[in-house]
Amino acid sequence: PASQSVASLENCRRADVDIIASVTGTDEDPQQRSRQVEILRQAGVVVASSNAQATQLALRSVGLHSVT
Repeated sequence: PASQSVASLENCRRADVDIIASVTGTDEDPQQRSRQVEILRQAGVVVASSNAQATQLALRSVGLHSVT
């Protein structure tokens, strides 16, 4: 659940690190995917639509454009 993850991100925020995530699941899951995404976004996390997009965003955040 996102609320547990958000609590552990405090050290990253203090270090001024970009936090990028993707959420796997559906709104039919007990945790409701859309609710988990909202919790993360409210905590300042960039939520990508897929693991692949999260990887690309992470690479760009450190000045790379793609994996070679």
